[in-house]
Amino acid sequence: MEDEISKIQKIIRNQKDISFLHSGHLGDVINALPVIKELSKTHNCYFYLQSNKLLPAHAKGYKHPKDLIFLSDRMVEMLIPLLKCQPYIKKVEKYSNHKIDIDLDLFRKIPMNFNLGDEIRWYFQLTGIHTDLSIPYLFVEPHTT
Repeated sequence: MEDEISKIQKIIRNQKDISFLHSGHLGDVINALPVIKELSKTHNCYFYLQSNKLLPAHAKGYKHPKDLIFLSDRMVEMLIPLLKCQPYIKKVEKYSNHKIDIDLDLFRKIPMNFNLGDEIRWYFQLTGIHTDLSIPYLFVEPHTT
């Protein structure tokens, strides 16, 4: 893990444009946004969502007996409009062999108990970027109809 985290920190230090990959779950994608927002103050951030990534055997059926993947195509299509509303993300697309600088799924390799619930700070550990979580990081225009 140390080598992978050092690589991420080197990318953050040396690149102006940074592409991120995430395969879900939905809450994990949302939890990554504060770090991306903070990085967007000094970087151009591009966010790619991977669909149909298989869950590891130990996680299958965790929330639902038929769960076999993190994000379905439909879930990605529904999430993209919300992420496109985030003014700090330059581009959001479904992943299709794009060049990726930081794989946000790496947090799953951190040796910790994931049964403790969603933890927004996992991404702090990966990037070394810490944010003030009292500042909004999810934005959306009011629904008009």
